[in-house]
Amino acid sequence: MNDALKPLLLTALSASLLFGAGCAEANSAEQIKAPEAASEIEAKVEAAVATVTEIKWDIQAEGSHIQFSALQEGDRFTGEFTEFSGTILFDAEAPETSSVDISIPLKSVDAGSQDRNSTLPGKVWFSTKKFPTARFISTDISKTETGFLSKGELT
Repeated sequence: MNDALKPLLLTALSASLLFGAGCAEANSAEQIKAPEAASEIEAKVEAAVATVTEIKWDIQAEGSHIQFSALQEGDRFTGEFTEFSGTILFDAEAPETSSVDISIPLKSVDAGSQDRNSTLPGKVWFSTKKFPTARFISTDISKTETGFLSKGELT
């Protein structure tokens, strides 16, 4: 499992266990028990996290980027899409079983200039009247030396 995610999962699961322990109903004073020691809760959380290999993320456009580069009249330019949504199902232990599915409203293009922003939605580039949304669906996810690579079809 991604070591960066482990503390988040541990915190969330610990909070869930503590919340559940604090919310248990008791019919009598004899049924009320002291919460488990923190080390016992951490051990249970560690065991639960160790069994989780596949993680699902709903992509959040805020703080994320879908960027591109292209040539227009011989000049290279870069741009990005400000709106997109999707889901990533990821298993670091078996990346071949993972998947990425992203939808991009093409009208959300920002190429850094008013001229390009008004040209890109037209027929020569994206033809957003006919194709308002682009979609990326992965066909292969593999481990690389620096992380993971997702290949797929952009329609």
